[in-house]
Amino acid sequence: CYSKIRADEIISNSKSKAHIYELKEKTKSLQDKASFLESEYKGLLESKKCLEFNL
Repeated sequence: CYSKIRADEIISNSKSKAHIYELKEKTKSLQDKASFLESEYKGLLESKKCLEFNL
């Protein structure tokens, strides 16, 4: 009976670790997308300044 409880505990811990790893991966992916969008936005602002200056 003890080993069954221990096995369940190990399985539960493994699932938690896998979930945490998955969340870290998703977070990193979102951070990458956010920094990409931020640089795109800065580029658009620069383009807008150029257009306004040339008009």
